Formats: sequence, C-alpha cells, structure tokens
Amino acid sequence: MTRHGGFFLALAFCAGGALAGPMRVQVQSTPLRATPAFLSKPVTTLVYEQAVEAVGTQGAWSQVRTESGQAGWVHQSAIAPQRAAWRPGAATGTSGASSDEMALASKGFSAQVEKEFRNKHANVDFTWVDAMSAIRIESSDIVRFVSEGGLNPADGSRP
Repeated sequence: MTRHGGFFLALAFCAGGALAGPMRVQVQSTPLRATPAFLSKPVTTLVYEQAVEAVGTQGAWSQVRTESGQAGWVHQSAIAPQRAAWRPGAATGTSGASSDEMALASKGFSAQVEKEFRNKHANVDFTWVDAMSAIRIESSDIVRFVSEGGLNPADGSRP
C-alpha cells in the first residue's frame, strides 16, 4: 500500500467513526427504521433526548441501538453526540435572539418549552400551528403516494 493509500484509508476510518458511540436524539421524535432509507419500515419511534449507541454509518444514516436493545437506522440529522449547549456571554456574533430564546432553542421544542413560550406570548394565535402539528401521515400512505406517483426516492429505496 502506498503512503497516500494508507493516509486515505486512515482518513476514511476516522470519518466513518465520527458518529460512532453514545448519541442523543435532537428532534421531537423520529422513526427508527429497519433499513437506511426514508421509506423503510419503522421499527419504533425515538424521542427527544433519548440515548442511543451509534454502531455504524451508511451515507447520511447511522445504525443505532437503543438502551432497550432495539436496533435500526436513523438519519444523522436527528441525532448528535451531545446536547446542544449555549453559554450566556459567549462570543456568538449578532443573532438578534435574546438569551431566553437561545436557551429555549438549545432545549428543543418540548411540551414544557412550548407551554413556556405560549405563556410569554399570550397575544399570539397558535391555531394554525396547532393544526399543522396535529397532522399525522402514516408511512404506508407515503409509500402508496410514492408508488402510485411513480416517484423514485433519491436514496434509492423502494416502497
């Protein structure tokens, strides 16, 4: 193996392991899927701050195992090595957001955070936000839509 080949092999190994190890879910909820594809059958649902162990990667997907032993695939955008943290007074540039808003953003938008936000913004009408949040589309409906529409998902999965 050449010097350059060894370097690139080491680089690939490090990049592949970048998301290995203990992780936390960083979104309100996300499906844990049987295969690394958005149209893959959901195994279970992971929720905000749930701990998972990343054991492998494939493209933008991480293979994970929950504390209860369930295994599957989750998109890497839904997990992170640690909780988001914001330190008041840290050099963050000009964001236009208050320290309270930054603190809320770093927590995620949980039921408690939503209640706090609604209390602070009593004059805002959340009717349409609530209506959109209540919409639930089953995976089977998405698969049928893709199949009937003759669509080909970018990740190569098949319904």
